[in-house]
Amino acid sequence: MNIGIIGAGLFGKTLARKLKKAGHEIRISNSRGPETLQEFSKETGASAVTTEDTVKEVEVVIIIIPFNKISTLSAIFKDVPKSTIVMDAMNYYPVLDGRIEAIERGITDSEYVQAIIGRPVIKAVNSLEVFTLIIRLMALTAWRTGLLHRFEVG
Repeated sequence: MNIGIIGAGLFGKTLARKLKKAGHEIRISNSRGPETLQEFSKETGASAVTTEDTVKEVEVVIIIIPFNKISTLSAIFKDVPKSTIVMDAMNYYPVLDGRIEAIERGITDSEYVQAIIGRPVIKAVNSLEVFTLIIRLMALTAWRTGLLHRFEVG
């Protein structure tokens, strides 16, 4: 599957690693540009691209950016096919994002995202702590390489 990930923080990179290891083609972007992701690209095989290119020729787009930056994405979804699934993996934290009156008045954060980008989204993986993903990835790597057997008792 071709997957685009907008957001290359700890969570976005961890998800990209897991999805790439599962055999998916990954395009990943951040706000600083693809040149800042070249090392990650070499390490994982994920393609470092611009944010605009992240949504091109993919079947799924996963948005994992600070919630208060969602408005920066309003224009890039205009030409994305309706068949492309858009996943919202963000959480609204008023302390970090500032108060967003529409959410404070009762709409869900996903409804807010839908209004900004102009298309439906699926809320997904936002309840997973990034450290849970990292620990699972480390344990799987240790098991596959045989390192885990060194720590067995008895």
